[in-house]
Amino acid sequence: MRALVRSKLFSRTFEDSSLARNIKISFYKEELAMYRLNDQLKKAGQPTISITTADDRFRQIVDLLGRDARMAFFDPDIKVIMEGFRETDFMYLVSQGACNVSVFDWQINKMRMEDIHVRSLKVCDYFGEISLVHDGVRTANVITTNYCSLLKISLVSLWELCANYPFFRKSLMAHIHLYDDQTRIFLSTILREIPYLEDCGDDTISALAFSMKIDFLENGATYYNIGDSTKCMSIIQDGTIELRTTMDNGTPIVLERLARGAILGAYAMLVEDEAQV
Repeated sequence: MRALVRSKLFSRTFEDSSLARNIKISFYKEELAMYRLNDQLKKAGQPTISITTADDRFRQIVDLLGRDARMAFFDPDIKVIMEGFRETDFMYLVSQGACNVSVFDWQINKMRMEDIHVRSLKVCDYFGEISLVHDGVRTANVITTNYCSLLKISLVSLWELCANYPFFRKSLMAHIHLYDDQTRIFLSTILREIPYLEDCGDDTISALAFSMKIDFLENGATYYNIGDSTKCMSIIQDGTIELRTTMDNGTPIVLERLARGAILGAYAMLVEDEAQV
């Protein structure tokens, strides 16, 4: 009985979401194309193709997601997900209540530990899909503003849906590209400056940007030494890094000072080359 109630609640909430609307539009377009194809086959005297209606296909998706959906209840001012954390088992659909989304902006908050509000979530909005799609860390904090009921969609259900309906992942990605995520925009812009990435699609660049993790270095810390194997590429998000080497007589010199937006190891990581500075 509980499973039936949960399934109906999920169906009602999901069907009003923007994600569901995008799925329906895709199905209706495909259904229309199939009817047109059948008309051409009939005129050519060829057998027609059996068509599953858009509504039936959409119901299959709702049933698949609703099968494992779970309801979670939260008090006000609770962090549902936390920026930078690896917990990526669920995405969430707001059934009741509201939430605020915030991120930490290092350019703005160098001197104070304070998050920046970026958007509000209402009933039928969803969140948490970025880390599931890209298998990365959470990219924002989501905090309840009142008593909330959230439907949890499991990672397993999401992967199954993406495998059976490739356009579903495209719908998620298209929605992700609309986010005004300053960190993603910054990283994507810098990544496109690398010659071997400049022709990559938005999905590839976003995947790279979201897969990057933050390293914090104290003033005077050494990032890597001459001779170290370079296995990753780094982008300076904030602060300054000095490239140093040592002359034959043992005198250390600074070759260059790199600031925000500079790239380290973009080519060396491809062959796991040793650092020269």
